[in-house]
Amino acid sequence: MVVNISDDNFNAASGQAMKYRLQPMTNLAGKINRRLTKSIKQLYKLICSNPAGDLEPDDWQKIDVKYTLNLPANLLDEAQTAGAMSGITSKRTALQVLSIVPDVDKELDQIEKEQDMTAYMTDYETDRGGSDESGDE
Repeated sequence: MVVNISDDNFNAASGQAMKYRLQPMTNLAGKINRRLTKSIKQLYKLICSNPAGDLEPDDWQKIDVKYTLNLPANLLDEAQTAGAMSGITSKRTALQVLSIVPDVDKELDQIEKEQDMTAYMTDYETDRGGSDESGDE
């Protein structure tokens, strides 16, 4: 279930072909992640049940374990897909396709800030505070 990464044909494969080659390893990683998540939750359940601690007994249920696989991504395909989706779906859904965007909400806020900044940009001089740079006194 482990791919031979040193194979000459492995590096020449496209992004989609690499995903298919890495499928068994991804499935195995998912299986290990589920078992590890269960163990982590049991550990935190035990920690939260300690009466000498500052935690509530049900705080272990609020813990969200998230795993990120370090897989190669085809950014060109992702960008083209997100661009094609932009007229059909919301910006949030289009940004979720991109693997280089870790936090979609933060990215949407950044886009909004940049749009606000460009709305106030002008070709005219905005500094009228009396500083004279031309040398005329």
